This record gives sequence, structure tokens and C-alpha cells, in this order.
Amino acid sequence: MSIALSLLSACAITPKSGIALPVEDAKGIRDFGDGAFLLDFLAIKAGTEDRVVLEFEAGAPAQRLSRVVLTIPVNNLDEGGETGAFDIYAFTGDGKVNAEDFDAGERIAQVEAPADGNVRVDVTEAFLAAMEAGEKFIGLRLSTATSDRYFLGSIANLPNPTLRKRYGD
Repeated sequence: MSIALSLLSACAITPKSGIALPVEDAKGIRDFGDGAFLLDFLAIKAGTEDRVVLEFEAGAPAQRLSRVVLTIPVNNLDEGGETGAFDIYAFTGDGKVNAEDFDAGERIAQVEAPADGNVRVDVTEAFLAAMEAGEKFIGLRLSTATSDRYFLGSIANLPNPTLRKRYGD
């Protein structure tokens, strides 16, 4: 019996990858300065102010949830020049992206964006706060102030962004 408990304890302590949470809703939002509207593709760029909003189901608080990582597959349309960066904002979501989400959230991270590949962002603190507050959804807004333009999702033949939970100490 004590061997079984030791094995269970060891499993609980060792970080284990959870299942990647699919995005509940994902939309691009554009604003030319006269009001935001939804796009049928995912793009991030300054200028015409294209932003991406993602909504994920938060779920119930989980014991030993140690890390939540947002993975964003990207395609940079403007390779070269200075390195691009994404600003990540978190807010209470409702499961559906709306044009009003254009300015939603509080900035939780700024990360360098590669020419192509995946951007990984630790969103643990924001995710745990949403779960502990009993929120059903967490919204994440992505934007940039750099000159690079990025496509995400199906327009670039890429998978949608995902969240991955890790458990353990």
C-alpha cells in the first residue's frame, strides 16, 4: 500500500502535460479609427490595427495546476528588419469574440515574435485568477506596435492557438 501511495505522490509531483485546450472562439478585429469590426481571419499588425482575440474555457480550479502556456503558431509576412513583438492582454471572456473586445484586457506579457514558428507565453497567473474568480471563460487579446504583420490560423495554413495546462509542483 505504501508503495502505491509513493507512486501516486511521485506522479502528482512530477509536472505532466495536460491536454491542449482548443480555442473556444478566435477572431481578428480591425479598426480604421471609426469603429472596430470582426474579420474572418486572424491577423496582428499595427497601422490598420489588426488584433486577434482568443477565448478559452477556464474550467474549474484544479489542484496542482502549475503552469498554463499559450502557444501561438505564427507566419510573419515581413521577415527581416527589427524583431517583432506581441502584447498579450487578458480579460474575462464570455465564450464569443465581439468587436467590443478590441481594447479589452490588461497587459500581462510582451514577447518577441519569430519570423515563423511558435510563440509561447506563460499565462498561468491570468488563467489561475480567472479560475479562482469562477469565470467560465478567459479572453486573450494579441496586438503589436511593431511594423511586422502576422497571420495566424487557417489563413496561413497553421493550427489555431492553444492553451496547455501542466500539473505538478
